[in-house]
Amino acid sequence: MAAVALLATAAAVPVEAGLRYRFAFEDGRTGTVWVDGARCRTEFAPAEAAEAAEAATAVEAGKALYDLRLDDGERRLYVDSTGETYWNVSEHGVLPVRERSSLPFVVIAGGAPRAVLEPSVQVTEEDYAEPVAGLPTRKFVIRIRYLLEHEFPAEVVRATVSGIWLLWTTAALEGRPCGVDPGALPTGLPEIDALLEHELAKIPGFPVMRQLSVTHRIHRGTSTTGLETLTLDGFETVDPPRSLFAVPAGYRHQAPVFSGPGVEERVLPGGEDATP
Repeated sequence: MAAVALLATAAAVPVEAGLRYRFAFEDGRTGTVWVDGARCRTEFAPAEAAEAAEAATAVEAGKALYDLRLDDGERRLYVDSTGETYWNVSEHGVLPVRERSSLPFVVIAGGAPRAVLEPSVQVTEEDYAEPVAGLPTRKFVIRIRYLLEHEFPAEVVRATVSGIWLLWTTAALEGRPCGVDPGALPTGLPEIDALLEHELAKIPGFPVMRQLSVTHRIHRGTSTTGLETLTLDGFETVDPPRSLFAVPAGYRHQAPVFSGPGVEERVLPGGEDATP
């Protein structure tokens, strides 16, 4: 697979043109993303994975080192190399643990809040933005705030959630990241997610980095603060082989249940494309 590094001085490269890049969270989650048209392969490296270059070579050689997510714009398949199984994230609505946010958007046990009140999202741009991954950027500040009400038999518990989100984007790439996106952050609250999506759509450029701080403060109670940093780098134009976007031979479909295995005995033929 030939690869050409993306230079800051190059014309904007469409994401659909064939691209490979790395991602890293500050908590140690790392991996690689391959893009080919509407197809997307997101690899979550295990903690004991080798360096990125060695791991990428191993995957191309057919070794199952990663948990994968395969997207085609319609379906999202999660492939577990440990159990040699896969499931359709779009169908079952369950994200792999590696993709779930630990930020305290909702932290009171007992289900969904009774009400989400006074939602606010404000976006401003800073005058200076440092380069990220060798690319010129623009830097935006997103301020989030809302109130939550949880109803329990003896009382109504209220909490305030506030966050500051720093987002760096570049004009060197066109489109949006697939797989892991610094410019998308579902909170699990439809009211807040819709407002965030509306405001984030106004921000130009391809997101390459975010730093986020979220505080959940229970009125007359405790406070919890979560921090997160996500960076994309190592952008290269590539011509990925079709095999990268297929479920490995012999893997079984298994719904993401927690009370038992519930395995559906169906095996994909070797090399069959995971996407329709």
